[in-house]
Amino acid sequence: MFRILFLFISFSYLNASDDKYCWTADSPNNSGVLVDDEIKTLVSVYRSFVFFDDRVSIRNAVAVAEEGAKNQIIRFIAQKQYTEREIINKNEKSSSRTMLTDGSGNENTNKITMEMSQIINEYTKSTANEILRGVEKIEESYNKDLLEVCVAMSISARSKNITNQINEW
Repeated sequence: MFRILFLFISFSYLNASDDKYCWTADSPNNSGVLVDDEIKTLVSVYRSFVFFDDRVSIRNAVAVAEEGAKNQIIRFIAQKQYTEREIINKNEKSSSRTMLTDGSGNENTNKITMEMSQIINEYTKSTANEILRGVEKIEESYNKDLLEVCVAMSISARSKNITNQINEW
């Protein structure tokens, strides 16, 4: 009985029509990080493509979307970026001289060729590191027409405080 109730709740949760973040009428394809300063909550919305319309593919897409939403939170909270540029200048100069002589005397012709090029290599490294205490999944849904899942993860002052209290038990 408990198993059937759990499946029913899970299925209705997946197909909830009261999506607050995933499939709103204003922005049906929104994704990214939303910040509500008033209630001190950060919400990350992430979408993932479903390859086949079966439960296994949907579950896999949900797992990918959950990790993507967590990564967006981490990058929003703490991201370090390092960019390095290597500039290589190349100058080549060559000359040639051709002497032409005609019946009235000597005539000299000089030809100088100059080639300049610049190569720019850019290396970018981005790292993010943050402990995700208090992150909770607040929305998960599947759009059968788009073959896409959407997951919304949230972190708030309330959830962080609760997590800190649990760690002190």
